Amino acid sequence: MKRNPLFDAKPDVVEQHPEGKVIIEIEFYKLVNGQYKAWPYVKEAGRETKEHYAVAGEFATMEAARTVAIETARKLIAQGFPYHS
Repeated sequence: MKRNPLFDAKPDVVEQHPEGKVIIEIEFYKLVNGQYKAWPYVKEAGRETKEHYAVAGEFATMEAARTVAIETARKLIAQGFPYHS
């Protein structure tokens, strides 16, 4: 799993969004400039292991960050993410 670049910080909010057999988990961080950063993961329901996927950029609102994180996850899930060997 990738390491969070904000590793010393605790997320301000953590949300889980079920999507079929997987769960999208999003950590939100409010930055000192007032913007939000999303650090999302996808995990299979019933499993503890989660896989990070990238969402680039900072967002004016948490809602904007959430929307991009979920839309990106849905595209990746359609392509078979999370990938397990």
